Amino acid sequence: MLEFFKKELEAKINLNDDLWEDIKSHLQVFTVSKGEYLLRKNDICRYGYFIHKGSFMHTYINDEGKEFVISLHLDEVYRYLTSPQSFFTGNSSDFEIIALEESKVIAFHKKNLDKLSDEHPEFQKYYHEVTAGGLLYLYQFSTIKMTSSAINFLKLIYQDYPSFLLRIPDKYIARFIGISEEWFSKIKKKFLKEG
Repeated sequence: MLEFFKKELEAKINLNDDLWEDIKSHLQVFTVSKGEYLLRKNDICRYGYFIHKGSFMHTYINDEGKEFVISLHLDEVYRYLTSPQSFFTGNSSDFEIIALEESKVIAFHKKNLDKLSDEHPEFQKYYHEVTAGGLLYLYQFSTIKMTSSAINFLKLIYQDYPSFLLRIPDKYIARFIGISEEWFSKIKKKFLKEG
């Protein structure tokens, strides 16, 4: 797992041996079981995660207890995960992060990310790129989701992110799109028949 992460870093920055050793000394590697929470509502998100293998959903639960799927994260699509509202402010989270399948992650505590960034300009470059990329990923999906019909959004997922349909249960994709499971099933059948 660490060799894969090292290659990811080498593709983005000039990674020397000293920086790599320092990075390794500041990370944690662990397995997350399906259904396990990386973050619960009202907890403070203190970690940024690199998804080596697996998938997660980022959810929001409103005052009536209704769950909304805000984003989906897969190792094949976007490997970085945190809850920005809590991670960057240090306030308790309004969101939850839940594993959708058994997953392997590399976790960095925020203070360790800050320390690495302060001490290593190359790592700061990487951290900035990951943070900006994550915000753009969320912004892109939110914009497309808000401006597309359910069928057009499903077409986008099918064309650009087919692994979502293969690995994420339909009920969570339906919640992500913002429609009922029944309606999702109908438009998925219609789309697959026409597609």
